[in-house]
Amino acid sequence: MDKNTTLADLERLKQSFLEKAALVDQTIMLFKSSPQSDINGNSFLEEEEHSPSPINVKYSSFKSRYSYKQKIATILTAENRFLSVKEITDIIILLQPQLKLDEVKKAVGSAKSYMLKEKAIVKYVVGASNANSFYGSKNWLDESGHPMPEHMYDEALVNTKENIEI
Repeated sequence: MDKNTTLADLERLKQSFLEKAALVDQTIMLFKSSPQSDINGNSFLEEEEHSPSPINVKYSSFKSRYSYKQKIATILTAENRFLSVKEITDIIILLQPQLKLDEVKKAVGSAKSYMLKEKAIVKYVVGASNANSFYGSKNWLDESGHPMPEHMYDEALVNTKENIEI
């Protein structure tokens, strides 16, 4: 067996797992945003059976025809807190599941860069790593440039550097 072939196979397998994990994350996010429904979407609350789902209410101003800059602004406004690019991308995929994840990642990255240049949003980096970048409104920062508690990013998403020894 050729080492390069094995490595390429492992890389493809890894990518497949990562794509499936992203879909699982999206499903989890959907269920968290709609706690009154079971896995089949059946309502636990009979009187609310015909009311809009919480995700539809939360993102009611989101339109699929919007530019990615408008989509990012709508999502940040609805969430009212600093978000990572991954969170923004996951929400767009949740709202528009027909889109391809890779295409959305590229479009969000590009739109985010333009919004930063235009000063429509600000970037807040936790620690020294750009992997811990969160985006939001400059109005969500206190005088010292840190996010106000009511607009705080999800601390569970902060990547910590780990030292690996073999």
